[in-house]
Amino acid sequence: MEVTLNHPGKYLYIRCVEEQGIVVVDRKLCRSFVISRERAIENWAVRNINDLGPEHLVPLLDLQPEVVLIGSGPKLQFASPEAMAFLLSRGIGCEVMNNAAVARTFNVLANEDRAVVAAFILPD
Repeated sequence: MEVTLNHPGKYLYIRCVEEQGIVVVDRKLCRSFVISRERAIENWAVRNINDLGPEHLVPLLDLQPEVVLIGSGPKLQFASPEAMAFLLSRGIGCEVMNNAAVARTFNVLANEDRAVVAAFILPD
């Protein structure tokens, strides 16, 4: 059987989620970051879900998302009601999951050409 590398399209995608970082296309990111189909924002200031506030979500608005997926790290932890309300009050859907679940969901929605943004929290 022949195995070939199949690129999902001309957009950014998550290739692998590891404990030490997340591989976006062919580059491993080891600090918190935000990704959309078209661009990534590296070195996002959030290192813990408990620190996530509305001020950290403002840069995500520039990416014009329909839905924001927040990866809370290796385990599911919920964001503050204020952070969630910041997005929901603007008509933007929001889900919090562990990083692996966010990566899978992001790839599916990006492949469907949806305006999805994923924010991954990676501790230092």
